[in-house]
Amino acid sequence: MGREASRTRIEARVVELGGRFVEVQAPAHWTTARLDAWIDWTGGATDLPTAIGDFVEELTARAQAKGLIKDLRARTRFRDELTEALLAGAIAIGPAASGPPLAVVDGGSPECATALACLVAAHRGRAAAEAAALELGRRLQAVMDAVLRCEGDAEACADPQTNPTLARAAEAARAVGSPDGLIIEAITLARSGEDAWEMAAPAASDEGVQLVVAGAADDAVARAAWATGAVVLAPDRTWT
Repeated sequence: MGREASRTRIEARVVELGGRFVEVQAPAHWTTARLDAWIDWTGGATDLPTAIGDFVEELTARAQAKGLIKDLRARTRFRDELTEALLAGAIAIGPAASGPPLAVVDGGSPECATALACLVAAHRGRAAAEAAALELGRRLQAVMDAVLRCEGDAEACADPQTNPTLARAAEAARAVGSPDGLIIEAITLARSGEDAWEMAAPAASDEGVQLVVAGAADDAVARAAWATGAVVLAPDRTWT
């Protein structure tokens, strides 16, 4: 096992895990923050060298299956050096990236122009949807307020034909795209005694880098990068 080849001293450490104190096997020089991070990485394992050794064995087998390791000697060296580097803290390996791979286009190509336009359009659509949702929530709250603040017969207060304030609030909600069903729901909630239109705005999109432009940048690349924060520039395709 790679653990046997490691020159890093392993010791028992006591840490708080899930509201209780447990003994964890880990390199002696690891800080508490690093120790916590690696425990999270293993999913709560308390023998970190063994967990790392098992991970390295799997990674070594995958490297050998791809032809990156030629013989037993190379396999042993790869396994032991990788294990030592992980335990020493020289490197760390995170989880595999989720989601589709990054799109890569050549700068100045027709494909680049199309990809940039689509990316910017999608970004604007998400921003507009968030803003519209917040404004719609305010308009529907005004619908509820028009019913709640009305003095008089409950039926008349909930009827736009007899409650001018409600009629104006309903029309304002329609002006920002509210379907009649939501307006009716707001009126019904107010009649039942509710006083707030509870609505969460769409979750902000934080997708990070989505497009890599290989080659020289131009104004279109700069504008898209500034607008979306999701475009990066690479000198060429050799980085892949």
